[in-house]
Amino acid sequence: MLRGLETEEAVRLQLNCEIAFWSLDLETRSCQVGPGWQKWIGQPEEFTLNSLAECLELVHPVDRAEVEALLLQPPTRRAVELAIRLRHTDRSWRWLRFKGRALDGKRVIVGLAEEVTRQKGQSLRAEERRKAAEEALRSSEELYRGLYEQSTEHLFSVQVDSEGGFRYEGINPAHQRATGLRESDLKGKRPHECLPEAVANHVERNYRRCLESEQIVTYEEELNLPKGRINWLTQLIPLRQSDGRIGRLFGICTDLTRLKDQEKALRLVQRQESIGRLTSGIAHDFNNLLTVILCQLELMEKELKANPEMVELLGEIGEAARHAAELTRGLLTYSSKNEGSYAPQSVAHLVTQFQRVLKNLVGPRVELRYELETTAAVMGAPLQIIQLLLNLVGNAAEAMGQPGGTITVRVAEQALGDGVCQSLFPGQNLQPGNYLTLEVSDTGPGIPDHIVASIFESGVSTKGEGRGLGLATVRQIVGLLNGGLSVHSSPEKGTSFKLFFPQVPTREANADEAVAVAAGPLNGRVLICAEETSLRRTLKELCASLGLDGQETTGAPEFLSILARDSQGFELAVLDVVDKVTQDQVLAALPALKPDLKVLLLSQLSAGELLLGNAYPAPAAFLAKPFARADFKACLGRLLPG
Repeated sequence: MLRGLETEEAVRLQLNCEIAFWSLDLETRSCQVGPGWQKWIGQPEEFTLNSLAECLELVHPVDRAEVEALLLQPPTRRAVELAIRLRHTDRSWRWLRFKGRALDGKRVIVGLAEEVTRQKGQSLRAEERRKAAEEALRSSEELYRGLYEQSTEHLFSVQVDSEGGFRYEGINPAHQRATGLRESDLKGKRPHECLPEAVANHVERNYRRCLESEQIVTYEEELNLPKGRINWLTQLIPLRQSDGRIGRLFGICTDLTRLKDQEKALRLVQRQESIGRLTSGIAHDFNNLLTVILCQLELMEKELKANPEMVELLGEIGEAARHAAELTRGLLTYSSKNEGSYAPQSVAHLVTQFQRVLKNLVGPRVELRYELETTAAVMGAPLQIIQLLLNLVGNAAEAMGQPGGTITVRVAEQALGDGVCQSLFPGQNLQPGNYLTLEVSDTGPGIPDHIVASIFESGVSTKGEGRGLGLATVRQIVGLLNGGLSVHSSPEKGTSFKLFFPQVPTREANADEAVAVAAGPLNGRVLICAEETSLRRTLKELCASLGLDGQETTGAPEFLSILARDSQGFELAVLDVVDKVTQDQVLAALPALKPDLKVLLLSQLSAGELLLGNAYPAPAAFLAKPFARADFKACLGRLLPG
């Protein structure tokens, strides 16, 4: 191969090249390598290999088997190529590639060698990167699958074929549970092959919109699926393939059904609160006017005793004012300001008192019938019973609508055994015993079977959106009174609501307290605090008619200022309660100014005595507005000596 070149020149050529000549005699198992290769393994130029055994000592143990296999090859093998690692003097391994061929008719192989450590390292690193990428891909696929399977979000994927058609690729378990759809029923199918036509048309329109816009599309939808109607917030994400085409749509659905229900309930609660605040404000002003009217009428009756016709006329005016007071109390049941103190209440008595209010509530097309079979009492607050009555009767009237009909209010007694309590009132914890029943039945169209079980939930109503708080309130009040309720409804025959309350002894109900009123005129000075001029003047006139010297103040600041200057000059304070905050501030300041000052609170709230609590040390009384002169005198009689 080096014919024509001097030996010295050949050596120089090899030393300057990156290759070396080699030969291997299979018969003698000897090998020779030309000069220049020593630098590849860190050996000096004079380093030589005289035998195959010496060569194998340098070969990596893993690669020795490949070399020994070469030695066993028959001489007919023509081409030889192998890459092996040789030990460097720095204890590292260097890759050498040997290429050669057998000489014709001889068991001798000759060829060229070169160092390929760098190339081999790059190849190995590339292989490592490939394996790492494959492992990362496998891990990411496992992670994706885990997230997809375990996610509480409702996920699905849709493949887009080359013609722009859609086929379902999969839906995760959360989506299946929410919709009642099964992945096996959808996978590989077009929307029209596995969904109702209306639903399929709807979803395909949105899939098409996402595909054509090539952007994320978000929209609300209401779908009729196997598990019923569901409100979704759906987000479609277009995914590109390596060729740039949108090949898949990934969907994320959020169930808005519960959120929508919560929003409806919140709107209803906010509406009720607004009505309550408005009603309370109106009632306050209205009761002030009624108080003035009633008290002035009594004063006028005294002066007009000689004119029977005028006295009769004043009596009719007084009756109208008292009727207006009943209407005001009915309005206040919706304000939720105060329900009153718990005491024995005769339900029949309260029903009788509110018959006019109920008639005005139901209108002329509805006939009201009353079956008041007992005067038995229940423990509760008056306005709780009244609110139950108004809600049930009002609900019945609305259910019958324009044609009208008959509503029957029945108050009776019923003994319940243990078995009846468990079967009739499951989960209501009623105990065996004697119960008073309040039943309101109507001749309306009845309640559909599919909503009977849910009619006591907030927002559930047969009369449209924004209704349904009345029966929820009924259930709440019945629970507070340790009672139970049942409902029976027949299509086109009507509905009956029956409430059960534990009885208390009748003799405790509505017992009129004996009020010891001092004989003759009262004595003392009274400091009156009322913002309304007409009420303030009426209170002063009432005090004067009872022998008291009343001084007017227009509000809390003036009231407290006068007491600070002349605390000993007053025996009694009459306070018109506008709001609880102002009242608490005034009562908190009074002990420091005059700890023995007696207080009479006036308010439209029916449980004003509860506002006093146990903090105020001096005698105090409460009088609900509107009131008459006799009521005012009775309260003062309990507070002041004659």
